[in-house]
Amino acid sequence: FSLAGVLLTPKFQRHETRDICHSFPDAERAAEKERARAHLRTHYDRRAPAGGLHPVRQQSRNVEPAQRTRDGNEQAGHSGQRTTERFPRKNHRHPLQTAGRGYAANAAQIKQRYLNPTCNTMMLIAGLTDYVKRRQAEVGVRITQRTADKYERLLRYLKQYLAQRGKAEDIPVERMNYKFLDGFNLFLQTAHRCRHNGAVAVMDCLRNFVLYCLRNEWITKNPFRYYKLKEDEVQAKEHLTAHELELLTRKELDRRLARIRDVFVFCCLTGLAFADADHLRREHLSQDDEGRWWIHKPREKTSVMSRIPLLPGTLEILCPYEHDEVCVARSRVLPTPSNQKMNAYMKEIAAVCGIDKVLTTHCARHTFACMAVEYGMPIDVLAKILGHSNTNMTRHYAKFSETVIGREMEAFGERLASAT
Repeated sequence: FSLAGVLLTPKFQRHETRDICHSFPDAERAAEKERARAHLRTHYDRRAPAGGLHPVRQQSRNVEPAQRTRDGNEQAGHSGQRTTERFPRKNHRHPLQTAGRGYAANAAQIKQRYLNPTCNTMMLIAGLTDYVKRRQAEVGVRITQRTADKYERLLRYLKQYLAQRGKAEDIPVERMNYKFLDGFNLFLQTAHRCRHNGAVAVMDCLRNFVLYCLRNEWITKNPFRYYKLKEDEVQAKEHLTAHELELLTRKELDRRLARIRDVFVFCCLTGLAFADADHLRREHLSQDDEGRWWIHKPREKTSVMSRIPLLPGTLEILCPYEHDEVCVARSRVLPTPSNQKMNAYMKEIAAVCGIDKVLTTHCARHTFACMAVEYGMPIDVLAKILGHSNTNMTRHYAKFSETVIGREMEAFGERLASAT
């Protein structure tokens, strides 16, 4: 008869443990219990797999040390939550759980997310359409109509790009990644023949929409984080010299080209951009106390006020069109056509005058800036006339000709000679 054998029987474990233990003295009972524990350890050690621990002994490693309760008794506790905190496991979420983050944990919403994964998700075309309407409402308050038109063009191009991909008419904003952005940039340069800087301008509007979604916490990641937009350095625009401008002014032309020549020369003598000259009205002209005429007009592009004193030559250009039928009908002071027709006519005028340069409407603004610097106008004053809020913008227009460099070098030589 062995106490260890008795202890291992289910009948003893269920009914007879209390009776047997009370029949032994305390010392003998303690010794038998210790022998039974040793027998159990030997029995389970033989069943343990080679090179590893038995599951019972492995579980004993996770048992926490005995903790003392309030009444002084020791109580052994299992690892439980503390073991999980000490050894964190990788959290593998179900796709439905990942998609449902931020939503209430109820059966109705879980079913809705399962049947329609894109519900309550910011979609690209739908969200951009609302954003375009918002930008259009800001015209005249925060932005100009030209800026709002850029977002309209972005929406049109994105619809065409998604149609070309053929996968879906709309996608969630969160699915935009580096591959999508790079493909859209390539689409702009191939399908619409945008140059690099033109494509960057469109992509910049898309980035503004993405930042708007981020600030509203509609998306969690920024697809433009690693997609950098950098414009290429633009080559210097061509401009006319004083001699070429004089030749253009005195050339005999027919009425059709003479009207275009007057608009171009007026821009060369005032520095107005074509859009500003096209929107120039009578109320933008005013006369000061000294009898000098001025143009006070906010720029169409930036709404920055331009203050331009008019020279006698510009006043002579405006006089013939004071009662012109086209100008009166449009409430304008100059007979300006569209920008495309203006550029086409300027190429024809350049050929007639023998000027071997590509003349455009913006060439007149550069001509004014370069001639102003050449004749000694300070850069700060030039910035006020051009309507620039920063002189760094003005430096892109003002190019130093060889005449200016030679004149400044002669002045430096004279001062150096007088000093020695």
